[in-house]
Amino acid sequence: MLKMQISNSQIAIAGRVLEGASNLKIAGARGAIIEMPKKFSTILSLKALEYGSQWDKMSDRPDRKITASDGSFYFVDLPPGDYKLEASMPGSGTRYKNGEQKVTVSSPINGVIPTTITDLVLEPTGIKGKITDKAPPNEITIPIRPVIQETDIFKLDTTNTTSKFTLKNFPVNTNGKYEIFVGETLQKDIQLKKEGTSNKASFTFTSPPKKNIKVNYIVLSQKVTNEVIHNLNKGSTITNGQKWSVNLKNYPVNIDNATWNIKANGTKLSNNNPALLKIENDNTNGAAKAIIDHQLLNNSTFVDASKTKEAITITADYQVTFPTFSPVTAKEVKLCTNFNEFKKHFGDFSENPHQKKLAHAVYGFFNNGGSRCYVSRVTTSAGIPDIAGIPDILEKFEAIDEIALVAAPGITDKSTRSAIVTHCQNMGDRFAILDCDSSANASDVNDDKPDNTDYAAYYFPWIKVSDPVKKIMNPNAKDEELWLSVPPSGHIAGVYARVDAQRGVHKAPGNEVIRGALELDHKISKNQQDGLNPQGINCIRELNGNIRIWGARTIGGDANGEFRYINVRRLFLSLRDSIDKNTQWTVFEPNDAELWAKIKRNVNAYLTNVWRSGALFGATSQEAFFVKCDAENNPQEVRDLGQVIIEIGVAPVKPAEFVIFRLSQWAGPGQ
Repeated sequence: MLKMQISNSQIAIAGRVLEGASNLKIAGARGAIIEMPKKFSTILSLKALEYGSQWDKMSDRPDRKITASDGSFYFVDLPPGDYKLEASMPGSGTRYKNGEQKVTVSSPINGVIPTTITDLVLEPTGIKGKITDKAPPNEITIPIRPVIQETDIFKLDTTNTTSKFTLKNFPVNTNGKYEIFVGETLQKDIQLKKEGTSNKASFTFTSPPKKNIKVNYIVLSQKVTNEVIHNLNKGSTITNGQKWSVNLKNYPVNIDNATWNIKANGTKLSNNNPALLKIENDNTNGAAKAIIDHQLLNNSTFVDASKTKEAITITADYQVTFPTFSPVTAKEVKLCTNFNEFKKHFGDFSENPHQKKLAHAVYGFFNNGGSRCYVSRVTTSAGIPDIAGIPDILEKFEAIDEIALVAAPGITDKSTRSAIVTHCQNMGDRFAILDCDSSANASDVNDDKPDNTDYAAYYFPWIKVSDPVKKIMNPNAKDEELWLSVPPSGHIAGVYARVDAQRGVHKAPGNEVIRGALELDHKISKNQQDGLNPQGINCIRELNGNIRIWGARTIGGDANGEFRYINVRRLFLSLRDSIDKNTQWTVFEPNDAELWAKIKRNVNAYLTNVWRSGALFGATSQEAFFVKCDAENNPQEVRDLGQVIIEIGVAPVKPAEFVIFRLSQWAGPGQ
């Protein structure tokens, strides 16, 4: 018996990810701040030898102050060491070359020869470059993450005599975005500073404040204190040559001696000799570990006659950094079965405008019921997606048999839409989901609508979702301030997959809630929809407190005749694909009446199951479908060509778009 795979909807996303970087401002070291300016053209050079170091040179605009209003701040984690970071940026002068960007390690790190990282490109996942003195593969990515904002509150009253206050966290940004309030008043003349060589940041008043202090600031890394990593019972034997190698809970970590401590019952163990005590990152296994030699404990404080004098708890203080990340190369296709796999290959949510769209689309797909998603990306040049790479991606999709849906979130140019629709038509087993342009509104969306086709659906307007990046950047923001407008195609593909799994491909993907959608870019009235729906513009509306898909038509609507409905077209695609795959056993079989009878019997059985599932209309199977495979449609000339022809007719169930009530006045019986 043939088996129909109607609940196996996959999504393929040809997304845009990369953003070229010709304008960077870089500050800090190890944990650093990158600010991507809105308006700024100069060359900057910074010797970043410690956290919060000052700008070394701003040759064109020495009076320019770096403030939060210039752009968006990001946390960058560099490998341990002293760095000189340079970024060349386009300007009016001719003495600087565009794109002459490099990162130079200015001193050896643990004996390693100084390294230069060139060909820098800003990506959603970090600053990507090449290590010039290393043979390929020599790419490295210095990861970028949204900064971590913290708030410290010091409760004071009129009896306070303290003028100096120390923050709870370190390292912090002492040059960028921080605010110190006394009561409700912002203190513009109070500076946040690093305390000499100590791992502390503080600020001092000329006289003790008498009201509560609130400080908003940026943490450059996560600090872990007193993590228990090993326990020894009283009386445990300590033998010569004994070493303990214990995993830390976090990875990777800063291995610079100045940033970590190992303690035994609160007493710091000397970390000056790496042969006796060290912290290292095991990049192969993705773990960080502390290695402790017995000699550090084998003294009168902890050990007597090679046995511990008391129970010993060994703890660790250290800084958590972020792992380096290299996204898959452009036009490479990756299967993702959850959002974590997507992040592994393509990166997390980001401030990058193109990465935003792709990440939210894939997240929305899984959040709405999707289970398997093939994803690829294209590069951008000067902020414009390289759409010339999309046909190459679509060609790779051709070899992936399970794909049933194709979308390119937020890419709305005519050539891309046409390429995706053509791909679906040529494959004959997949359907396209297309976004409207972000600027489209109810009065002009018809102008943006793609050419009529029954192999695609078009959705309007964009939806608003909560953006986790905005939440990190503005932890105290109101809910509405965290909303982000995104193209709906990824979320809608997830709805398709959910409906396929729960009801079947014959169920129209309409009147379905879009999970994660909080608001719409444009509210649509019933009268507006009445004019858009016949054209095949599927509206997304807010109804009864939910954001719902309120349309189920192919592009062109009424002009597409029998295939005006999405579910009808997708049912036929599924039927054709399933029957074709499950009749491959007939190839090279004798083309005679016995074969025709077997084919007719198997296809009849399969379609009977489809009818019983509710996908076909009719009180009996004879009303729902017919199968013809006999001598009449397989004459000698057809058989001589090595062909066997099966004619199948089905009566698909169509959605009830309009529910009509007829009401009349009734005087009652006997009147």
